[in-house]
Amino acid sequence: MTPVLDLNRYHCSAVIDWLEFRFCTFTEHQSLNVQKVAARFLGELGARSTVFVSGPERQPGYQGSDFLVRVQDPQPRRFYLFLEALHDRYAARADDVGKVQISGVEVAVDFRVADTGSISPAERDHLRWQMTEVLRRHIRPEPVLTDLDRNWPRYYTEKQARHTAQYWVDTKLRAPSALLHRATLLGLDGRVAAPLSLEAHNQPPLDLTSYIGAKEAPIMLRIMDKISDRRDPEKKCSVPLEAEHKRSRIEVSLKGDWDKIGGAGAVGLQTIGDLYGYDFKQHRKPLFEFFLPTVDLAASGRLPPPASLSEMEAFQRTGVYGLDRVHRALASIHHAEWAKKRRSTRPVRLGKKGRLLSYVELNQKVDRALRSLSRRWESPCMRIVGTPGPKSKAL
Repeated sequence: MTPVLDLNRYHCSAVIDWLEFRFCTFTEHQSLNVQKVAARFLGELGARSTVFVSGPERQPGYQGSDFLVRVQDPQPRRFYLFLEALHDRYAARADDVGKVQISGVEVAVDFRVADTGSISPAERDHLRWQMTEVLRRHIRPEPVLTDLDRNWPRYYTEKQARHTAQYWVDTKLRAPSALLHRATLLGLDGRVAAPLSLEAHNQPPLDLTSYIGAKEAPIMLRIMDKISDRRDPEKKCSVPLEAEHKRSRIEVSLKGDWDKIGGAGAVGLQTIGDLYGYDFKQHRKPLFEFFLPTVDLAASGRLPPPASLSEMEAFQRTGVYGLDRVHRALASIHHAEWAKKRRSTRPVRLGKKGRLLSYVELNQKVDRALRSLSRRWESPCMRIVGTPGPKSKAL
């Protein structure tokens, strides 16, 4: 079952949204002063990037010799020139720029509506909303990213002035009594059967960001209808985007603690030297893998007991992720019944993809965007013609 959507109507691109590195000096400095110097260097290079400098625990107002420097929207050649200037200005402890440790990176894949000049604003918004919904409905991350409760796909609503997590598939809800009784008799945890109840499936509103992975986890994905941009982490303010810059986005944050490899290191991005020449396409399968649902369109009504929903109802609410949870819940029950000799035929085991099919056209579009990102970050040796390095005078 493929969406009725012409992917050729969208430009797909991949960017490094922000890059954070560990910056260690021999003498103590105030993070605010280091930030001012760093911002001046970026300005002298003509970079559009912004920068935020904090302490090793990402605390502002820090004084010491161990810093985390986060550069928003880094550009390959200017970023390297900037890092060289910062390294020289403070006589950093790293032997050379290539050995500077990466503490975090965010890679984003954007879908912008093409031919915006020939369509109405209403149609452009409609196409963007469609793409945002397709990204949410067809992503099914690797199970290792969603196994723990705190990593479940979710969105946040505001209730009584508090942000409350609403899970796409909330297995913390008590399953209906018939489902719970069936699971208990088979020796299964009641939560295994919860996805078979329609009440456990919550459809995310289009205008709310969806999260996969805990905010403090080494790896976290977000899916959003991006209509504003927050460029200053210190001020925590947003800037509305112009119509041509609004887009559908899926992004992954890879980060870690000061003394640990973290998400970036786990995928081979431990130092600045690793960044240049890095193959970003390797992120696609574990992080940006999209699938098509398989449902029995000939069947009418809901799935047979103990389920209390249909495949289409699950997919409409929680996409291929929720549908896969339904299929795996049924498989768990069927295998338990087989083990207890309550089933006459051996059930088929679900593989890695379950009953889903690869969304080839969308995956290939993301592949091309990630390959293009790799080419842009291929080498730090390229220099910008006519662009002098920044002046490394004291603040």
